[in-house]
Amino acid sequence: MSSLPLLLLDIPTSALQLAPPPTRIPSLAPSPRPSPLVLTNLPSFTPSPQASSDRDSPFSLVEEDITTMDLDLETPVEAVPKAGLAAAVPETPERAKIPDVDYFMDLVVFDVEDTLFRVPTYYFRASTDFFTQDFESFAARAGQGEEIPLKLEDVTAADFRALLRLMYPLPLTSTRTLSDDEWVSVLKLSTKWAMLDVRRMAIDHLTSATMSPADRVVLARTYSVVEWLRSAYLTLAKDPTSISPEDASKIGLEPVFKLHRAREYMLNSAYAKVTNCDYDSAIERTFEGELEGMQEAGRDAIERAVLAREYDAMEWLRAALVELVARPQSLSVEEARRLGYETAIRLCAARELRIADVRSSRNKSSTRKGSRITVDGELGTELQALQSRGIVDRVILAREYGVAEWLRTALVDLAKREKRISLDEAERLGMQTAIDVCRVRQISGSYQGRISGTGDLALFYEQAIDGEFEVELRDVRAAGEQCRQPEKATEEETPQEVKEPEKLEEVKG
Repeated sequence: MSSLPLLLLDIPTSALQLAPPPTRIPSLAPSPRPSPLVLTNLPSFTPSPQASSDRDSPFSLVEEDITTMDLDLETPVEAVPKAGLAAAVPETPERAKIPDVDYFMDLVVFDVEDTLFRVPTYYFRASTDFFTQDFESFAARAGQGEEIPLKLEDVTAADFRALLRLMYPLPLTSTRTLSDDEWVSVLKLSTKWAMLDVRRMAIDHLTSATMSPADRVVLARTYSVVEWLRSAYLTLAKDPTSISPEDASKIGLEPVFKLHRAREYMLNSAYAKVTNCDYDSAIERTFEGELEGMQEAGRDAIERAVLAREYDAMEWLRAALVELVARPQSLSVEEARRLGYETAIRLCAARELRIADVRSSRNKSSTRKGSRITVDGELGTELQALQSRGIVDRVILAREYGVAEWLRTALVDLAKREKRISLDEAERLGMQTAIDVCRVRQISGSYQGRISGTGDLALFYEQAIDGEFEVELRDVRAAGEQCRQPEKATEEETPQEVKEPEKLEEVKG
């Protein structure tokens, strides 16, 4: 292989003449290709000095010197990437990724009142089995690229958001700051979906929350919290003030009546009752409006006596005859005709005996008592021929026919009676009437002095409440136990008294 003549680099530029390069020599301009190539195995050459065509220059590079280069173009050219030799080294295979046991959570989308919530399923799965099938169905469809939200029926977005605030708090704080209303929402949904731990958290918080006993009764019934129901009833029974109409409308008239019965039980068990009380005045005050309305009807003693015979009510006939015996006016011919002359004659004899008794005793306070005795003696045969009506029957009939005196005497007899008013009697009387009579019995009973050996009053209250509300407490306790069943109820298995959680529906969003 020939070599090129050596060039003297210190020769002035003007003295050096270069021959134009042959057209077959590739251009030395930068290649436009992105990855430059390094050419190897090219022959090295040394230029040799030759006679230059430039007479002023001692040397000249002629075309023959360049064309005599021995180029080895058959040897393959190796391409080296710009990144260097390290990039050509084969990469190490990546290790397989595995999900973390605790912190690799599935997500689910809920549709609540057309509001979408995307949350992890973790706490739902940890709290209840209610959503298990729905989550599996959602995951299967999501894996196929079809994400269909789970629609929650009969749930408000506000209630659901309150539950999520407890389960997935957004602020990173150590305490959950939910309002009492939000805790009620949590209790509502946790009861509906049998989320036992969440339900217990809500119950524990709301137990110390400030609310009226009537409101606590409503919550206890709605969400089956028996300890709230019993404690609220005890609070109401111990309260000496009467239950307000607002509270009565919340808890119902029948429970209010039972609370009065419980108070009466406690008073009769722990205190000595004074019997000489003015029940007549108490009844007049309590039922003043109703009695005045009946008096406007203007039924006199003669008419009441006639009605008493017609309705076969011995007590009312006696009351009317006693009034006629005690009054200062004599019977008129018209009154005798309406009563019947035989009854009028006996009534006149009774009046004569009553006048003679008053004159001899000079005790006007015994006038009415003497009149009653006189009537029973002179008119006993007629009275015994009539039926003796019960107190509740007399109250009902007195109202039906608008006889105020009948109603007054029946209510007084009911207030004086030793036996407490039963629930059946209260239903016949009307709960409000039964409650009012119970209040008269408690207020006018003048309970004085603790009975020796009665012990703690709290025990009497507890016994009274457990006795009066035995059925309701049992039903609420059973409903609370039912909340621990996480399975979704079918239509055939769902009892009417206790509403099981409702099944979710899957709909396209």
